[in-house]
Amino acid sequence: MSGLTRSALRAGDADADRLRTEGFRGDRIQRQLHRARSRRDKHAQDLGFSLQEIQELLGLRVRHGAACDAVERKTRQKIKVVQQRIRDLLRMKRTLERLVAACRDRRPTDDCPILEVLEDHDDVSH
Repeated sequence: MSGLTRSALRAGDADADRLRTEGFRGDRIQRQLHRARSRRDKHAQDLGFSLQEIQELLGLRVRHGAACDAVERKTRQKIKVVQQRIRDLLRMKRTLERLVAACRDRRPTDDCPILEVLEDHDDVSH
């Protein structure tokens, strides 16, 4: 984590101005904080969280008396969104597989089932 502890990173999130100092050392600290935050945000995005959701979750950490159940609740909500996205992607995959199977006859492009579906999107049944 580029020499910064998790608590220093959290402190940087909670009060970045406090850590600003004059000269080279302050610039170095700010660069380290920025890199560490970027890595943290990238990791959270890889888990499916938007930047706004990341900020909301981190806001729960600095809220005095906030319990972990709020974080868990938000994460469970994200799981439901991911599960729906998986179902949608699987439905899309099945549709694409049917279209590819319909193309096996090697018809000319003016009779291509995939192109027909793209041109008449109302006829697509997922």
